Amino acid sequence: LRNIPNRDIIMFAEAEDKNLFSAGFNLTFGWRFYTGVKEVMNNNQPVSALVSAHTEEYNNIPAGAQILRWTSNHDNNATDGTPLDIFKGKQGSMAAFVLSSYMGGVPLLYNGQEVGCPQQLSFFKGGNTKIDWSINPDMKAEYKRLLKFRKSSDAIRNGSLEVLNGSPDVLAFIRSSGPEKIY
Repeated sequence: LRNIPNRDIIMFAEAEDKNLFSAGFNLTFGWRFYTGVKEVMNNNQPVSALVSAHTEEYNNIPAGAQILRWTSNHDNNATDGTPLDIFKGKQGSMAAFVLSSYMGGVPLLYNGQEVGCPQQLSFFKGGNTKIDWSINPDMKAEYKRLLKFRKSSDAIRNGSLEVLNGSPDVLAFIRSSGPEKIY
């Protein structure tokens, strides 16, 4: 595939096996980070659990390799619920997305997430769930703002991560690349 002329190819493995990077894949799933976000936000785990999940996923992967991070995808939306369900509303859903897209990795948006679709999507059972794209314009605007800033910031996309020590209930970090520092 990489020998096809005039094509940019990104290889995504729908798995979290680090050996897939040496097989030519650029991205793997970040299941451990997703589980960490849920544990911190729903089970009163200290934020160090999320830092450990991040470190575990990025430990010993090749330079340039990335982890795909999400707060909703076809698997967990169909079984666990929507981000609004899992992360206890709009604010929790947005906080989980910020952690998933700014702490490291490549963010994934799943169908309707950007407008706070309140229904689980029947991906595995067939069906035809209609998404009302006009609901929650505040969430849609916030997703656009967060993704636009992420796109403009090399520190967020590729920078180093420094976790600031503090409370077990507050996660603060700096992403930096060259002179750019994002707190």
